[in-house]
Amino acid sequence: LGIGYNRHDNNLTRTVYFTNSVGESDSANGELRMDYVAWYARYVFYRKGRWKFSVIPFQLGIGRSSYMHMENQQKVFSDRKLIIVYETGFSISCRIWKWLGVGSDVGVRWMVKDNPAIPEKFNSPQYAFYAVIYWTEIIRAVAPKNKFVDRL
Repeated sequence: LGIGYNRHDNNLTRTVYFTNSVGESDSANGELRMDYVAWYARYVFYRKGRWKFSVIPFQLGIGRSSYMHMENQQKVFSDRKLIIVYETGFSISCRIWKWLGVGSDVGVRWMVKDNPAIPEKFNSPQYAFYAVIYWTEIIRAVAPKNKFVDRL
């Protein structure tokens, strides 16, 4: 089980219309933003040597999406609304050293609740590459008689 933070900001732009600080209609280039906190479960179904294969049966995220533009040297977010995201996928990781590994996730993302003010849809295949730090191994090396680590 775990928790993570996800963010999408790939410089996708669109003209956004708003009322500026003097009450006039104005427009600017708005950058599409999406960020959410996600809770997930991961099940390891195969482990051999340095390799570990697992499935991510669910990852449920809650966050927001919006367009960001600059107005008077300040970031302004328009059409900011709640989103709910569901993801599932497959994961492979390899332990390179005792304390460090690398991994990759491949899966799909579905918007359970999307932002109706944003026409772009975030349903898509996805992938991620990451480093894995084995904190318990580091603690064991630094404090070999630590009783808390023995319980993990």
